[in-house]
Amino acid sequence: MGRRLVACSDLNEWWIPDVAENTCNEIVNGVTAIADAALAVEKEVANAANAIKVAAESALEAAKNAYTEVTRWFEQLGEDIQCVRAPSNPRGSPR
Repeated sequence: MGRRLVACSDLNEWWIPDVAENTCNEIVNGVTAIADAALAVEKEVANAANAIKVAAESALEAAKNAYTEVTRWFEQLGEDIQCVRAPSNPRGSPR
């Protein structure tokens, strides 16, 4: 069940020249390096995505606070505005 198929060192047992085992090891090392690099990139992307998420949440909070402040300012302005009754004899009206 958990049996490996072939390893580079198996090439020695089959009386194949050392160059084949060395080439196999180079290929395995190259594939391993690519896999390691892919994992490192994945980690960096995850970190960048997390930083973007934190920045977006911070921007959202700032926008909510700004909205609240502007709304409060307009509410206070509205409280200070008083309705003025039209004069009983506006200019230009006949008496």
